[in-house]
Amino acid sequence: VREHVVTVIFPEFDEGFIAERIAQDYLQGMPPATQTQVAGMLIELHRELAKLRPEITISLRDVQEACARVWALGSDANAAARLGAVYSSYLGLVGPLERTVLSYMADITYGVSLKDAERAYAEATGFNEVLGTLRSQAALDPAGLVLTDSTVDLAEQVHGFVKSRKGKVGVQRAVPLLAGKTALFIEGPPGRGKDLLLEAELKAMGYVDGDSEAGRAAPAERRCYFVTASVHYQETLDTIARAQREGALVVVRELNLLPSGILEGRLNDVLTGNATLGFALLSTMNEVGRSGREKLSSALLNRSQVLRAEDYPQTELHEIAQSTVSRLGLGANDHSPVQNLVSAHVWIRAQLRAAGSPLQLTTRELRRVLAHYGR
Repeated sequence: VREHVVTVIFPEFDEGFIAERIAQDYLQGMPPATQTQVAGMLIELHRELAKLRPEITISLRDVQEACARVWALGSDANAAARLGAVYSSYLGLVGPLERTVLSYMADITYGVSLKDAERAYAEATGFNEVLGTLRSQAALDPAGLVLTDSTVDLAEQVHGFVKSRKGKVGVQRAVPLLAGKTALFIEGPPGRGKDLLLEAELKAMGYVDGDSEAGRAAPAERRCYFVTASVHYQETLDTIARAQREGALVVVRELNLLPSGILEGRLNDVLTGNATLGFALLSTMNEVGRSGREKLSSALLNRSQVLRAEDYPQTELHEIAQSTVSRLGLGANDHSPVQNLVSAHVWIRAQLRAAGSPLQLTTRELRRVLAHYGR
């Protein structure tokens, strides 16, 4: 076998290799000071992640994704915005505790907290304007999105991924190696508003449904297709392939409803195959382990950024409940019954989880109860 096989030795993925790739490939054309600064940020981040989560495997795609986000900012961005761009591309790898430690280290090393860096990045990418549009949309929809703190954080991370397409398109014309991540997966419990958030945010960013009349007339870079994964998986694959050809976005709801063979075979092929610049796949998934939900492989996850949407804490459930009764005109000034309903919801939810029950309470049930209470 060895006589007929060519063996290629890849350079060791170390700090020197990262700095070299950034200077020669990923940020070529940017000022040397910017290249050195971003390489230093990535190297320091990798060191901290190795201490906090040694089981995590960091790949070259992670470095590419961070560089694409920096490139999209342009050479005039400040250091805080670049730090936010770099860190935002890795936040799906860590939990709240690790995030707190990373924020502390960023403050010591760069004199800016992670939260301030994220704000600078959000301002530089236009997220504040998008958030204003989201708030306006939410105010008009009684059953729509409630922008709690955790939902805004999630929206900010989605925005960063989508905006990085600009960097990838711009630099890939000169640097084909800078592909970065081509997919974003949002995983979380049912009823968390994952699909609602994605659709509302893409609309606020100016994207239109590719199957609508306006979408067919829109340029590909403003087009987005929506499909729900199901047993009729060929429709899902065809829709993804169309977005891939056009360089458009595609949103797949409930991605891990697809059979494991499709996930491991065809979808991996889609994410590694040739696509028109600008293509990206965004998907929502309910938690692995629920009925019919498949686990994603490490190979597929390596090509994707994964965001974890935790269940709403009690404080945010109360905010959602108050917003619901206020929008529907159901006695918004009467706080006590609403507080009691939220407390009961949280208690039942905890009991079901402790018992290992397949049943789960979601915000959908809470909103139904509130609507019934209002009658």
